[in-house]
Amino acid sequence: MGRTVELQPWITLRGATGWPELMQEVDDWLDVSNYKTASVRIELRQIYGAVTGCTLYLEGCDQSGGLFTTHKSLGSANVGTTMVYLLRQAPYGAAERLNNLLRWKVVGPGNNGEWVACFRITAVFK
Repeated sequence: MGRTVELQPWITLRGATGWPELMQEVDDWLDVSNYKTASVRIELRQIYGAVTGCTLYLEGCDQSGGLFTTHKSLGSANVGTTMVYLLRQAPYGAAERLNNLLRWKVVGPGNNGEWVACFRITAVFK
């Protein structure tokens, strides 16, 4: 049997000029080092950024303080539900590789106005 986890309950984030990105708190990063596979469900209800857009990223890393790999990036064309499948045995650095830590990050349009993102992320690990 797998373990179902809510990586992020429904949340609406808003930013303005000078606040270019918002990242999940370190204490909320998910340690998935004991699992071999992950099926991640990203429900994106709204995402908008003035002028240059706004992007939601699902990222993974093998150690705290290490470099994060982007598993998936979603913008306004991706509103709806997106599934991401990750495997521990995928090649190092591949977008499909299940890393030890998972987190989300939202990148707004930088100094080009307001942005908003409304989403939820759940996952099943085996």
